[in-house]
Amino acid sequence: MREMTTPVLWQVLALAGASLIGLVAAVTLASPADAQQSTVTGTYRCVPEIAQWEVTWTVRNSRPDVAAEILEAVYDPAHDPQTIKAGAAVPEQGALTEVLLLPAAAPSAGRRVRMSWPDASSRGRSRPAAAARCR
Repeated sequence: MREMTTPVLWQVLALAGASLIGLVAAVTLASPADAQQSTVTGTYRCVPEIAQWEVTWTVRNSRPDVAAEILEAVYDPAHDPQTIKAGAAVPEQGALTEVLLLPAAAPSAGRRVRMSWPDASSRGRSRPAAAARCR
């Protein structure tokens, strides 16, 4: 009797596995495309003449059809942004840049940006700009 139930059990398990794989594939392929495309970068350089770090932040919108709005921009260490700030628009396939000067002793810098597109949901991006010692 045991020999009869084992093949049936394997068939049921195989059918269940195939159904699960099909369901996962259907959900993955039916999901809407991620139309929000943004890039956050941070570069830094030591400026020994003034004993400071110069950190350049860039937020890029890769969408060719619509501008993005910055909902939130948080800097670490905190500062009063002039360009990359809440309410600013990032043009179609365009970018915004913010330059920040930090003391030479600052161990790192970071920024978190949350953007929104008129036809899609918002997306948050973070980017650290780790620094070595500036002399």
